[in-house]
Amino acid sequence: MAELIANNKARCVERQSGTRGVYAVEYDGVRYYVIFDKTTQQIATFLSPEQGRTHELPTLLDGVYALEKDKQ
Repeated sequence: MAELIANNKARCVERQSGTRGVYAVEYDGVRYYVIFDKTTQQIATFLSPEQGRTHELPTLLDGVYALEKDKQ
């Protein structure tokens, strides 16, 4: 996965700092979200699917949460 990111075959969905970012990586047909450190060229951590979705679709999820609150 680190090689896919280093070779620009993954999409950066959020920058966390000058050296780290959240990347969506397709691997064996599954989308994973990882924190990648450019300095070390290594994956620092994996995100849970829920955390990954909030990085991928923050505006859509905000709308869903607002609708849920309105129903209560």
